[in-house]
Amino acid sequence: MWMWGCWITLSLAARGGSDVVADVLIDAQATEVSDYLSRLDQVSEIFPEDCAQDWIVGPELQAPHAMGEVVVRAALLKRRLAVTYGEVIPGRIVDLDHTGDKGFVTRFEIISDVDLPKNIGGTGITVVMTTFLSPPNWPLKRYFERKIHPAWLDCHRRTLENLAQRLSR
Repeated sequence: MWMWGCWITLSLAARGGSDVVADVLIDAQATEVSDYLSRLDQVSEIFPEDCAQDWIVGPELQAPHAMGEVVVRAALLKRRLAVTYGEVIPGRIVDLDHTGDKGFVTRFEIISDVDLPKNIGGTGITVVMTTFLSPPNWPLKRYFERKIHPAWLDCHRRTLENLAQRLSR
């Protein structure tokens, strides 16, 4: 019985329960995607207004030196955070680091050579957008799971749809 409990615990831990993850298939080159995401002014344009608003982008627009501020929203969560670039690997990874004690990292991972559906033709890439979060403790944990996490997931999906529209050929 204890092995059963260990397996359940390990599988829940492996899922990363509170991280927000969405993906999209884009008909573009991996470097096109990372180049687009490496400009903070362009990143600010793909986030829906009800998810990330009041962007202030500094004079330097290109990663790794670009800096700015944004108001992040999800359900009743509203937080103004500084944003900079973390790890950037052209054609593979672009990290947005929302700094501060209530900050988080949003990673855009670019996975190449994924076949697009036959009715579209060609090849494309998958972009996985992950925000790494630590959920709040009780009593806010339930609200986070039922309201904030789903709202954030919806924001991620719409952000990736906007990215796909801007970059698809």
